[in-house]
Amino acid sequence: TVYVGITGIDVETYEMGYGIDLIADYGVVIIETMKNSPASEAGMQPNDVVIAIDGKKIEDMSELKRKLYDYKDGDKSEFTILRNGEELKLTLTLKTKPENL
Repeated sequence: TVYVGITGIDVETYEMGYGIDLIADYGVVIIETMKNSPASEAGMQPNDVVIAIDGKKIEDMSELKRKLYDYKDGDKSEFTILRNGEELKLTLTLKTKPENL
């Protein structure tokens, strides 16, 4: 399977855990990005919220993981994120997960 290279948490869990009300009603909040990962290479940052992959709405982390089964090493994918309330589209080149992760 391919990987994105993020530690993420569902919007709802994040809001409850941190007592922060996010603009997004759904999606995955990025807590951190791994070095040299597809996410960091595409410019994803902590606190970005992933809301769609290739136009398909992503509700939570389990949905994000399931969506990755549709891709193989080297595939490009467009991630829609919210950053400071602004919608951005980032293209990730997905890679096979390194064995040490």
